[in-house]
Amino acid sequence: LILLMAVLFVGLVVLYGVHIVGMPVLVVSGIAAAVAIAAVGVVYAFLSGSGRRADMLLPVLVLPVLAPIMIAATQSWEAGLDAGVGSGWDWTGLIGLFDLLYVSMGMLVFAPLMEDA
Repeated sequence: LILLMAVLFVGLVVLYGVHIVGMPVLVVSGIAAAVAIAAVGVVYAFLSGSGRRADMLLPVLVLPVLAPIMIAATQSWEAGLDAGVGSGWDWTGLIGLFDLLYVSMGMLVFAPLMEDA
């Protein structure tokens, strides 16, 4: 995810010629969003199980959870690219809360889910 983010960032700068105001906000929020997306994906992949319909159930479960993360990441990147950087840190903090929530939830439920599998 982080490699994809770096490639897309270079494409954004080259193709659109954006003015970067806050590089630290972009880096921190990008890494935090990548961790949040991975943590949500892992937790809900275990929750959806390995049944016949698990591949169809996973996107239905994950999409509503990823929506606030993607909105917060978009807002923090918008602040880092054009607007004031101060508001970008607020949105990055929200992504950090999702990181904390889903990484800790994944660590708590990992052992019981592995025993059931």
